[in-house]
Amino acid sequence: MKRLTYAFLALLLLLGVSVWIATLPLGALGWPAGVAIALLKALVVVGVFMEYRRQSWESRAAAWAGGVWLLFLLALVLVDLGTR
Repeated sequence: MKRLTYAFLALLLLLGVSVWIATLPLGALGWPAGVAIALLKALVVVGVFMEYRRQSWESRAAAWAGGVWLLFLLALVLVDLGTR
């Protein structure tokens, strides 16, 4: 129970940081900062609430494949934004 409480508090803290970052005039650095915070939130959810370490190797492989696919799609978005 203590672990879930810490994870919840970490998510609340990251939410506060997200809101704070959104109000700062960072310009082009605002988007990467937001993505980095979102990645941290996702890691907390996967690691604590989905109990990633206790899953079978098939589930872990599927999670890795999904992560690689997400990075590929993110790379395509960045290439598209860079060519406009």
